[in-house]
Amino acid sequence: MAKVSPCDGFEITYVDEAGLERCEVLSRCRDVAFEQARPVRGFASFRGQSHFPGLWWFSSAGDHVGFESWLERDVVMLLDADPTVAAVVSQPFWLSWPGGGRRIRHAPDFFARLRDGGAVFASPLALMDGARAAGDPIAVLPALFGLLWRRRLLADLTTSLLEPGSLVWSPGSGR
Repeated sequence: MAKVSPCDGFEITYVDEAGLERCEVLSRCRDVAFEQARPVRGFASFRGQSHFPGLWWFSSAGDHVGFESWLERDVVMLLDADPTVAAVVSQPFWLSWPGGGRRIRHAPDFFARLRDGGAVFASPLALMDGARAAGDPIAVLPALFGLLWRRRLLADLTTSLLEPGSLVWSPGSGR
């Protein structure tokens, strides 16, 4: 009987620094420099939209990092202020896996390369909101819990980044 890897069926699609789209099995992506990748999708910007996309000058790495909302901007600001973070890229890759007879995919909001060589990726939505954004939560949650279990996904489910005292909170803003 063949041994089943916890990464079986998981694929990463990313755009390398030369602009070429690459697709790899997750287990082969350990040494990929995602911090040098280009975002896998753009940010919509139009008059009257309810969120505020933009670019943050990430001083730690000397490069711009895109964000789609003020919440994401707060996350980038916090990562930039963190001395353990060397570089960040937004929308770094598509993570896809089989579920319900189809491929499910999700692009994390950020990939952060740490100064010690480690890495984390983050989406500032609560875990269930992230599962809904990626598709059917029943199909997506097992993959998210698998990533949490292996410490490949960090999720703080106890607080919001925009509570009083956060970097960009203002009374009555509601955001």
